Amino acid sequence: MAFQFPFLKKPEQTQSTEKENTQRELQTFSSGLVNIQDIIAPEILYLSFLEAYENGEIDMYSVQSTGISNFKWSEYIERVTRSIPPLDLQQDFQDKVVPIFTQINILGIRNANLRKTRDLLLPKLMSGDIRV
Repeated sequence: MAFQFPFLKKPEQTQSTEKENTQRELQTFSSGLVNIQDIIAPEILYLSFLEAYENGEIDMYSVQSTGISNFKWSEYIERVTRSIPPLDLQQDFQDKVVPIFTQINILGIRNANLRKTRDLLLPKLMSGDIRV
């Protein structure tokens, strides 16, 4: 039995086969997916992962080899439980934290712009190219 290398086939044949396989795999994979926003607000999920990171829980499921960190999602999902509040309580929470998260994002962008401006102007000020 001869071994065939798929990358040695004609491009048209390989591309259509790969595309069909990818579409089939995506359909199979996505058939079991649930829209997570129907279960938990993204802000609550984010804060849950942030807490897990800060208390070292995430590190317990991280494997590092050759400088690359991998996360053992299967084990994490099997072993870690989270309480999910009712949807009406989640909505109340979102109403309060979304403006805060928006403000954090805006201030982060402004801060990045100020850093760029500082990094551009400071060398010119120190060299005397710009007088104040």
